[in-house]
Amino acid sequence: MNAEADSLLTLRWRDHSFVLRAPEQVGELARRLEQKGLANLAVSIRGAMVMGQAGSEKVLSDEESEALCAVLTEAEGDPALRRAFRLLCAEPQHRRLETGA
Repeated sequence: MNAEADSLLTLRWRDHSFVLRAPEQVGELARRLEQKGLANLAVSIRGAMVMGQAGSEKVLSDEESEALCAVLTEAEGDPALRRAFRLLCAEPQHRRLETGA
C-alpha cells in the first residue's frame, strides 16, 4: 500500500468538518470545481493535501463553502461527498446567504 492511498484531508467550515480520501475523493471534488470554473479553489484543496500525512486540513471560508455546494448534490453516490453536501449545503446559514437575509 502506498502513502497516497492512506492520505486524508479534513475540510472544515464553521463548526462542521468532513474527511475526504486522496486521491479519489479529493480529486473528484477538484475536478468538479474546475469544470465549474473554480480552478483556484480546486488548486487550493489539492494543495492542502500533504500526501502520506493523515493530518492534512483546509478551513473553508463561507465563499468556498458556497462554491462546494455548487458542485455537490444530495444524490451523491460517494458517502463522504454526500455527507459533505449535508453538512455544507443543507445548513440554514447557506440559505440565509443565498437569500440575503
